[in-house]
Amino acid sequence: MKKYILIDSGYWFGLLDKRDSYHEPSKAIADLIKNYKIIVPYPSMYEVLNSKFIKDKQKLTQFEEIMKSNKVEFIYDETYRDEALNNTYSIHRKTVPQISLVDSIIREILKDINVKIDFLVTFNQKDFKDVCDIRNIELISE
Repeated sequence: MKKYILIDSGYWFGLLDKRDSYHEPSKAIADLIKNYKIIVPYPSMYEVLNSKFIKDKQKLTQFEEIMKSNKVEFIYDETYRDEALNNTYSIHRKTVPQISLVDSIIREILKDINVKIDFLVTFNQKDFKDVCDIRNIELISE
């Protein structure tokens, strides 16, 4: 059975930047997940492909090769962004973690029982643990 793994933005920075503090854990995770279908929330692309990142041609090329492989499936945010935005605005009134809009969208995707997700790669487990526990999604961080 094919396994599906949703990947948070921090993983890509760790994997592609040798100076990143998560470089070694990201390399180990890459070996672990090499046979999985990779789920990439489209808003993560905005975080990764920022002005600083795209100036490094080697990192950009590596990332492009991964994203254009048949192992990657993108999830667009139309279905999730309104609720995620409302959560972000009202975060101080709720018990959910104080997180960015992109992470709030990822939380909404994780909640969606129609999206097959077996694992979540993130270096911010506390932001997603509650949702992953409910859906029995295994967290991978190192």
